[in-house]
Amino acid sequence: PITRDPRMFDVWCLHIPVQDRTTFQGLVEYVERTVKSERSRAPDRPVYLVGESIGACIALAVAARNRDVDLEHLSTGHSCSLSQHSWIWSLIHSI
Repeated sequence: PITRDPRMFDVWCLHIPVQDRTTFQGLVEYVERTVKSERSRAPDRPVYLVGESIGACIALAVAARNRDVDLEHLSTGHSCSLSQHSWIWSLIHSI
């Protein structure tokens, strides 16, 4: 039988097709539901949110909305500036 190494990751990838018009908030809620589902399924395993470009902004919003969940957040190539005057902070605080 195959034994599972606990250090292994389950990788989930969110692909947003060009024609998809889901709002930013809708994408955040979708990722949030997935994180909560995985967390309840395996509460002892860490959840890593990795995002690039708008995915990094989504990951930041999910982390900001779920401070009670132990999330590891990695991001690259932000499509948003993370200054206090950035549109992303307004959006994160509004959802």
